[in-house]
Amino acid sequence: LLLTIFLVVTMAPHVLILSGTVAAAASAVYPKTILSSGQVDVTVYLPGKLGYYNSTRFDWGSMIGEITLGEAEFFSDLWRTATDPNWGKDHDPSNPEGVLGLASEFGCGSDGPDCPAGWGRQAEASNGVLGYHEAGMGDPFLKIGVGKLIKGSCDACKTDTNYHFNSRYDFAEPPVWTVSHPSSDTIDMIHEASLGVWGYRFQRHLQVHGDMLVMRSELTNTGSKAFKTVQYTHNFLAFNRQQIGPPLKLQFGQDLSSYSEPGNEQGWSVPIASRFVLTAPNVWTANSALPAGGQRQSILTQFEGPEFNLNASSSYIADSGLGPAVVSVMTAGGHERLHGYKFFAQATAVCPEPSQEIALAPQETPAGNRGWCSRFTVPLLPSPSSSPVSTAPAARTVSA
Repeated sequence: LLLTIFLVVTMAPHVLILSGTVAAAASAVYPKTILSSGQVDVTVYLPGKLGYYNSTRFDWGSMIGEITLGEAEFFSDLWRTATDPNWGKDHDPSNPEGVLGLASEFGCGSDGPDCPAGWGRQAEASNGVLGYHEAGMGDPFLKIGVGKLIKGSCDACKTDTNYHFNSRYDFAEPPVWTVSHPSSDTIDMIHEASLGVWGYRFQRHLQVHGDMLVMRSELTNTGSKAFKTVQYTHNFLAFNRQQIGPPLKLQFGQDLSSYSEPGNEQGWSVPIASRFVLTAPNVWTANSALPAGGQRQSILTQFEGPEFNLNASSSYIADSGLGPAVVSVMTAGGHERLHGYKFFAQATAVCPEPSQEIALAPQETPAGNRGWCSRFTVPLLPSPSSSPVSTAPAARTVSA
């Protein structure tokens, strides 16, 4: 296919302070901007109370809508179908699962204040929460990337004191995000929160150039106590809003032939082998489509791996087999290991989810860039380098 050159939208540099104090909008029009390189257009939903997402699981600065290259669309606002009885027709920003695109979470996607030890590790890590253990019912705690929440305020909390990752909590105070949009191809979003000895500052940097999107994250421990947490990106890949099925092929950067399927044990997912076949130790190929609507099926696979290097083993190629494809790699400084690797799929989205572990001493910011580098192609192009893109600007400081 020939690439269609998009009109570059020129915007004057500006800084927005977006707070959770504004009343929710009655309409379904959510604040957004479009980043454009002239080849790739990326819809970014802006964080805030009026935003596409204002719940308490995923960080608010990771809501990416459509990503388009010519006539090809790689993500979608509608990856969940309107006929899905478990979802419904109307989007609800307060739904903890009401996300899309590159939705990112600090945590491991399970209940409890701590995540199990990851690949090749002995110790647990925080499930994205700080100060939860010492907080009493009704007291505040921090959810990294979300803000200050109230322990015991979720619906599932009425029966126990456990942390429930997929339940909405009340905010102890409105979160504040600072958004800087210096050019038509770049946006920075900054959020911070503190509570006694705990504190963090989080920056999300997005930039497009050529056929590539770079998403970089920087987490700083602003408190006086060290912490360790897990982080992953959900990667809701959706090709031209088509049903997930043949001839889709997923090629990973490591052997992922060994796995468990916790969703099957809980009764809400189907085996990966019912829809995909392992055609090589690192390649899963779709052999039948995932049904939508009332017959919806989900896949949740947890790959069992040894001590894989984060940069090399997190990479994947998602080839729709119909032209559009995505080549993606997680980037980090040093030679770090993955914490784990999950795979999720539904009717119109397929989601490779490698996770990393971040340990920070007081006042520490990790060295090197952490994030994702994704190339969108029609047809498939070679994989991007595992190192951050050299043309991306250095991280900037924007005060709230």
